[in-house]
Amino acid sequence: MDETARLGDLGAPAPAATTPATGPRWGVFTVLCLAYFVTTTGEQMLSPLFPTVSDDLGLSVTQGGIAFAVLTGSIAITNLFGGAGLRRFAPVTLVRLACIAGVVGSVVNAVSNTYATLLLGQALLGRGRIAIDFADLADLERIYRRMTGE
Repeated sequence: MDETARLGDLGAPAPAATTPATGPRWGVFTVLCLAYFVTTTGEQMLSPLFPTVSDDLGLSVTQGGIAFAVLTGSIAITNLFGGAGLRRFAPVTLVRLACIAGVVGSVVNAVSNTYATLLLGQALLGRGRIAIDFADLADLERIYRRMTGE
């Protein structure tokens, strides 16, 4: 089976990761790495800040556990449907949507003044975090195959 048939199974256009004139697309690779760094950092920020946040919002330890579980649950649920997202959208579209969800989730978390808005921010942040992984893996696979000539 050739690469075109395999990539066609994803239903997404197969962008050239390299061209003879330009070589690898290091800009794309850099953006994907930065997006991963930003979403992972955002995901981990509630843990060290939780004592302050819990006092500000009047949260119990149980409610804090639920907030962390919402983040994890959002990642798990999005993970289940990630392959379907790649069939429907190009990886670059998923990166854009994930970045939007991650930024909105981070902003909602930063300005949350109620428990409900904190949970919403956590859900959006988790959705943005895992969606980046699918796009990263799809593009990195394409970049590798183009660079090695497979």
